[in-house]
Amino acid sequence: MSQTLLKFLVILFLFIGESFYLYSEMFVAKNSVAGSSKTFFIPAILMVIMGGILFLGSVYFGMHLFKNIWIIAVMSVAAIVIMEPLLAFVFFKQLPTIKTSIGFILGILGLIIAL
Repeated sequence: MSQTLLKFLVILFLFIGESFYLYSEMFVAKNSVAGSSKTFFIPAILMVIMGGILFLGSVYFGMHLFKNIWIIAVMSVAAIVIMEPLLAFVFFKQLPTIKTSIGFILGILGLIIAL
């Protein structure tokens, strides 16, 4: 496989791994009033297994490909900045404010600049 394709896959899997963490966070926040132990344990298992494997695998292979921890750190922060507002909208149906929209755009620009 080409280096470019491998780098794309690392970024994609890092975004998916972060998304599992964020999905679990949003699920627990939305369903916390239910008080069921399933509200905590199912997302926790999903987060640890799926999110952990994808995220840590991305960090491991990202270090081999990018050879720079700062690129991986920026990708991780950008994944949070990009995915958390999207998942928050899906779960809570709240539109972002102007300030959070600017932060969202700056997060995307930061990822592009870091690469």
